[in-house]
Amino acid sequence: MDYRTLFKEDNDRIRERYDLAVWRIEQILEEHSVCPPYDRFFEENARWILMCDRLLTALERDELESADPSVWPQIHDRLYETMYGSKMQDSWGNPDYAKRHLGNELGPYLSCLYGIIRSIIPAVWEYRRVPITVCMELFIEIYNDFEYEKVTAKMVRRAIYWFISDYADEFMTYKIRELTDQRLDRYERIFWEAADGQNEMVLYTYGMFVSDSAVCRWRRWRNADKTEIENRAQECVRAAKQTTLTGSGGRCLLSCYIGDEPIAAAAAKQLGAEGYDPFVIRGSVFGVSGLSKGAGLLEDGCMAYIQAHRGDILYYADRALYERYFSVAQSTFEKYSSGQPAASGYVCIPLSSGTSCEEHKEFLECGNVHVKDYCAKMAALEQKYLGTGAQTSPIVLV
Repeated sequence: MDYRTLFKEDNDRIRERYDLAVWRIEQILEEHSVCPPYDRFFEENARWILMCDRLLTALERDELESADPSVWPQIHDRLYETMYGSKMQDSWGNPDYAKRHLGNELGPYLSCLYGIIRSIIPAVWEYRRVPITVCMELFIEIYNDFEYEKVTAKMVRRAIYWFISDYADEFMTYKIRELTDQRLDRYERIFWEAADGQNEMVLYTYGMFVSDSAVCRWRRWRNADKTEIENRAQECVRAAKQTTLTGSGGRCLLSCYIGDEPIAAAAAKQLGAEGYDPFVIRGSVFGVSGLSKGAGLLEDGCMAYIQAHRGDILYYADRALYERYFSVAQSTFEKYSSGQPAASGYVCIPLSSGTSCEEHKEFLECGNVHVKDYCAKMAALEQKYLGTGAQTSPIVLV
């Protein structure tokens, strides 16, 4: 379904707020009213947000449909250039860099804000103005504080806390809808086009990070022997049946690393022959709040960014916030699953792409009892409604 149609009502409802937020961010580049060293943080992020606004407008008007294919990698690089590789070391997305230039107290919180702003990338490709608008409004709120008073870490923490709490329904609900609402099929449509092996540029339209190694894998599988692909797919399906594919048929969830679409497509066909109905989902990394961690990053080239922001929520979360998010998750599963299991399990290609209990260990140990309790309850929800096993989860808690 065309997402411009699906989200038209929501987009129309928030359009005035969106336009006002864009106008205010444009003013940031003219005012120069925040003192150093914080001025550079806000101005650089303002330019990035306005670039996303221009991209959204171009996508909505289909202005890029006839563009030269080389445009897509260029757009991708502009969106992600400070989130991976050597440039990440000297960007606000690196908490250590932020501490050095913005101070030990404010640095981590502003680096966290940087991450929240970057979470709008998938929403731009999906024509969803609501999450883009509320993230822009948070950015403006914190910028305004820096304009008029001496800002403390406590003030920034409070702004982020209430933002995360107030928009729990928006972020968590959408993430769960991607797993249960089959109208949200944009990712699946791109997946099958990529699996066809004809158009490399389609990889850049996911709205997710695409590493050089992902492109190399895609090229390799495009030219690989059909028997090799089917054997690899069979291995993944066999392993999933032992761990994460708990049902004996019916709808199941399927995700893969970008670049592995040909293997995942072969796995989907094998599952279909065995009575399953695979539904392709975005294998993205999402935080406890449902916000996209690293704007859809799930690749080897950006693990430094993911690890750096792994515990962002520990800066501001408390028991009430965890309870709020669990409540939203529970009601959303019930609504979009009609109270019944929405899937009979989960297959990830390759299987090791999923999030194992061991990968959570370090995060849970650095957290508190509220984190551990939340993660345990969310795991139980997923097993109930998605049929997932204990080892791999489509909702990644980091």
